[in-house]
Amino acid sequence: MMESGDIRNYWRRIMINVHAFPRLLTLVIFVIFTMQLEDCSKKSSNKESSVTTIPDSLKRYPFRSAIIELHYGGSASGKQMIYIDDFGQREMSFDSLTMKMMDMDMPNYKMQIRKGDTLYQIDFVRGTATEGVSHVNEADERDMSAFGEAMARGMGMKKDSVEQVVAGQNCTVWSSDQMGTKTWTWNNIILKSEATVGGDTIHLEATSVDIDVPVPPERFDPPGGIHYTTAEEMQSMLDQLDKKHVGGPARGKQPK
Repeated sequence: MMESGDIRNYWRRIMINVHAFPRLLTLVIFVIFTMQLEDCSKKSSNKESSVTTIPDSLKRYPFRSAIIELHYGGSASGKQMIYIDDFGQREMSFDSLTMKMMDMDMPNYKMQIRKGDTLYQIDFVRGTATEGVSHVNEADERDMSAFGEAMARGMGMKKDSVEQVVAGQNCTVWSSDQMGTKTWTWNNIILKSEATVGGDTIHLEATSVDIDVPVPPERFDPPGGIHYTTAEEMQSMLDQLDKKHVGGPARGKQPK
C-alpha cells in the first residue's frame, strides 16, 4: 500500500508527465478518475479490428473508437471535441472556448493527446507544450482508486443512485454541494458538467456521441513547429528552483 508521502510523490511525477487530461473541473475529474481506475482497466470489447489487436489489459474503454462533441454554456462559450481510437490507446481532446469574467473575455485553446504511454498537452494561448511518458501498474491503480474514494468523501462528493441519460448514454452522476459542482460520467468520460464559482456558472454538455466510427489518424498527431518540454526538462527546472531555495539567503535576509 502506498504511504501518503508516496502518493504525493506519485502524483507529482504523474502531473509532471502530463498524465491527466486537465479540463474543466480538474479536481473533480481527478477524483472520479482515481476512483474508477481499476474498473477502467478491466473493461473489454467484443469488437476487434483486423488492423490492430489491443490486449484486454491495455483497453481503456469498452469500444474501439468514438467521436464526442460537447458545447459550453453559461459564462463560457465554445466547444470541446474528443477523439478516441484503439480502445483509448490513442485519444485527443481539443477545447476551444471563451470565458467571460468581470466583463472580460478570456480565450482558452488547449489540446491533449495520448498515444500509448506518450502524453502531450498544448496551450495555444500561452504558447506552451509538454510531452511525457506515464507508466501506471495495477498496484498503483488499486492504491489510487482507494485514495480517490477517501478524497471524494472528504470533498463531500456524492454518487447518485439513479443514472441519467446524456446524448443517448447512461451516465453516473456525481455532485458536491461543497464545491458547487455536478458531473455526469460515462465510461470515465465526462459528458456533462456544471460548476458555479464566484457567482459564475459554467456548463459543458455533450450533444453527440458516435461509437465505433472511423477516426482520421492525423487527429492524434501532435502539432509541429512547437517545442515540447519533456519531463526531464521540467524536473531539471524544479531541481534548479529547489537549489535556489536551499542555497539562497534565508527568508527576510538580504545576501551580502
